[in-house]
Amino acid sequence: MRSLHSALRQEYEPLEIVVLNDDGNNKIRDLVSNVRDPRITYYETNAPSGYAPAWNKAIRISRGTYFMLLADDDWLEEGAASSLVDFMERHPNVGFVHGDFDFVDRDTEKLVSAWRSHEGTFIKKGLKEFLRYIGGPKACLQTVLWRRRI
Repeated sequence: MRSLHSALRQEYEPLEIVVLNDDGNNKIRDLVSNVRDPRITYYETNAPSGYAPAWNKAIRISRGTYFMLLADDDWLEEGAASSLVDFMERHPNVGFVHGDFDFVDRDTEKLVSAWRSHEGTFIKKGLKEFLRYIGGPKACLQTVLWRRRI
């Protein structure tokens, strides 16, 4: 639920949150049904499909100009979405942007390591750069804000 609550706390508007329950888990269904917020669209599958197919389903369901993919064990700091959208608005030819992220211990939430972009702020072009950056250990996909269309 921390992931969902962190998304609900984002200041960016219009905010749409798609919750994909990728195996029809009753516990998840019950938790989400108790959160009454019109920004949430709930969808579930009958059987687990895996990260990539599930995320593709969530992307197809969503309607916004931008989208982010959060797993149930990820959360956003306050202002994360607005900060990333602001960058995208200032750079209309950019297809995605990502933020820094921290790794935390699942039990204690104590910080165990932090990652900051080692390449700094930059704009690079081309499919080769996209594949190099997303395909390598350069960005955490859960911190990436994607533009639906360029």
